[in-house]
Amino acid sequence: MSIVLDCKNNGDSNLLLYAIGSHLVQNLVTEERVCDLTRVGAGLALMVFNENHERKYPIFRVHDSTLDVPQTEEQLEKLLDQGREQLLDGTRVVKVRGDISVHWNIDLSNFNLKEGRYYFKLIYFSGEGIWKNRIGETQIKQDMKIYNADLYQGCAISNIVHFVIE
Repeated sequence: MSIVLDCKNNGDSNLLLYAIGSHLVQNLVTEERVCDLTRVGAGLALMVFNENHERKYPIFRVHDSTLDVPQTEEQLEKLLDQGREQLLDGTRVVKVRGDISVHWNIDLSNFNLKEGRYYFKLIYFSGEGIWKNRIGETQIKQDMKIYNADLYQGCAISNIVHFVIE
């Protein structure tokens, strides 16, 4: 499914959004979890529900061989660096009184949905974790200066989008 997320800035300063174009979270997050800004970094969460308002979760498969192999510190650092780069790749700036559109192709096959009516919502979140663990204070301050923008810290929830699986 292809969707477009439009973001409008009605404020008085440019807004810096990390990861809005590159980090889609589909796992067991809840709205309460991603909107607890003391516990999160940045990203876009996808939440799918059936017509009875029951949450539908994706099913991810992990290859068995990865479970038996210990991860070295170097491998973990490489994964963290890749995650940081992914967050930076999705950086967008929304100018004062301006807007941006972010295009996503969402693969719903992981959700194992049967025929029926469903809906989803997207939640953009940007919390304290990007200062400490993910992006880092030095990078954020540089980007704020380069883009003449304030870092958006908060939780923005999209409209609900309905769809049908036939």
